[in-house]
Amino acid sequence: MNLLKHLLIFTMTFSLALSSDDFFGNNIPSSKQAIDFSVSKKGNNCFINFILLEDVYVYKNKLKILKDNEEITFKIIGKTIIQKDKFFGEQEILNENFVISFKSYNYVSKEQIQLEYQGCFANKVCFNKEIKKLSI
Repeated sequence: MNLLKHLLIFTMTFSLALSSDDFFGNNIPSSKQAIDFSVSKKGNNCFINFILLEDVYVYKNKLKILKDNEEITFKIIGKTIIQKDKFFGEQEILNENFVISFKSYNYVSKEQIQLEYQGCFANKVCFNKEIKKLSI
């Protein structure tokens, strides 16, 4: 009887914890809320300015820019750190706003590129890979 009572108390406590906003946090943003960006161009240079919410990070090795299915070389302007990630192990990440820059001299104005990236929130939730078509 005592075991049943303890089991009932444990189950009720665990149920309350699971339903609590503090346990899972009702504050987990969607990928679109967590990672925003804008595109700008200055001469032959294109810039993609990433804006990250607090506790959001982007995997450096998941960043890609493609044109006609070929990768475009780009430079990251921002600080990377190494983090032990529970989804992919030790990873180089960007956890502050950053900029990607690349040359556009090979491309006609308003041509489409494909931007790919993936990030996570507070090492708790990993977002799906995002693929965006952008005009430069």
